[in-house]
Amino acid sequence: MARTLSAPRNLGLFGGIITALRLLSGERQPQNDEERTLLQALSAQDVNPDVARRMVGTLDAVPAAERLRLLGSIANAPFILPGTPIENTEKRARERLHQRLRDHRRSGGAAHAGGAAGIPGTVGELPTETDPWPDRDPSVRYTIRYVGLFCQNETDGPGSDEIYVLTSAIHINDGQNVVTNAIRNPVNYPDGAYYGDVDREEGREGPVTAAWSGNPDTVSLVVVVMEHDQGDPDAYRDEIDLAVKAAIAVATRLYPPAAVLALVEEQIVDVINWLFGTDDDIISTETVVLERAQLEDYARQSRAYYMGTKTEVVLGGGGGFGGGFGTITTTSPLTTHLFQHFVTKHYGDGAEYVIGFDVLRDPPLEGGGVIL
Repeated sequence: MARTLSAPRNLGLFGGIITALRLLSGERQPQNDEERTLLQALSAQDVNPDVARRMVGTLDAVPAAERLRLLGSIANAPFILPGTPIENTEKRARERLHQRLRDHRRSGGAAHAGGAAGIPGTVGELPTETDPWPDRDPSVRYTIRYVGLFCQNETDGPGSDEIYVLTSAIHINDGQNVVTNAIRNPVNYPDGAYYGDVDREEGREGPVTAAWSGNPDTVSLVVVVMEHDQGDPDAYRDEIDLAVKAAIAVATRLYPPAAVLALVEEQIVDVINWLFGTDDDIISTETVVLERAQLEDYARQSRAYYMGTKTEVVLGGGGGFGGGFGTITTTSPLTTHLFQHFVTKHYGDGAEYVIGFDVLRDPPLEGGGVIL
């Protein structure tokens, strides 16, 4: 599936990320103290320069005319602070972040990513600060786990799909943004690095893996669904890991933590579309933003089976006398094996995939919470 490139929503931040990758790859040396600090911060994140070289090579392989039309000279420019005043950008970014959190609460779970069935929700305005529980118990630890997927519709191409899921998490804790290493699911799967022969209205359970763990002010979970063709799933895992870490390293040089989280959330789709290799297809990238209070709510709730839909043909084919009947179908609810607290939904190339997650609390609640 050919990727459709578009101009990044924040050219300044995108250009800074490209510069960071060029510095890490060794393509050029830092030109000033800002670039030296940026390279030092990114190098401390346990990243591989070879991955940076591969990602920059993907960008440079885009025809020059296309890059000029959509990026101008930003991809080759030295690191430059955006022209927008930082305080104004922070205000808008915080507003976007809080709107996403409000939407999530009103829906009872990941509205921006498609929602989940059977999960009760509460409606309420968020506090003006990102930390709703400043007196939190530091001994509590939450874990977001990947539990599996459901294919509502497969891709338009011939044959069944071969699917894998990449996750990367960013959280704010004590005023600092922290990135968790990216994970490729399925992990330790006996049949390989992806789910094979996935068809419409089928699901895959586990292996259950921890996508993130901590006690944050706010956590942002990036979820990418890929359809395998000729690429290396673990290479894409390394690319999303570096993409998120580079975005955080650049944005942290410019903006406060809450603004960084919001800006990276909207930027990561652009970075993945421009810098990922093209041997496998990206179905879509979605992001879930959760506050600590919402993690606590999930940990107190029972999980629910995700409800999909089943389509059946009840009448089809042709009739006599030169006439014919169109195909008539019925749609009914379908209880899947996706036992979850919240989901992300991914649409692309005709496909619709639902990715399930649950939340555990340590220590568990007395007489409450459901542990598998």
